[in-house]
Amino acid sequence: MVRDLGNVTEETEITFEYRLKSIKDLVKMEDLDLTKMRFFPFQAQISYSALDGSKCVRIISNQKEISSDRDQLERNANYRILSTNAIQQSSKLAKRGQMTEAQVIAKTWKRRMREQISNEDQAQDY
Repeated sequence: MVRDLGNVTEETEITFEYRLKSIKDLVKMEDLDLTKMRFFPFQAQISYSALDGSKCVRIISNQKEISSDRDQLERNANYRILSTNAIQQSSKLAKRGQMTEAQVIAKTWKRRMREQISNEDQAQDY
């Protein structure tokens, strides 16, 4: 995925969603053994021009443990990030005139987060 963000400031927040390929496609990959996968690696490469005009690249690599316990993942989620992403997704749809879809996304995320609040940080971010 490539995004051109234009001018970015300290207040700029960007979110994105990622997902694995379908299990059917993953099984076809000869160099991947799904039974041995314990972590999902990902990487963001950020290219930008510094204030002095120099071209820079920042690479952020990480990995997340794989889990099939959706309830536990949602209980331990960072609600500030989830709510920012929900707002951005709803806003994109509304901007395109898809008001009903925007409302559905906003209400669905609100309900899911309300049901899963498990700590004080999540309650504040909700």
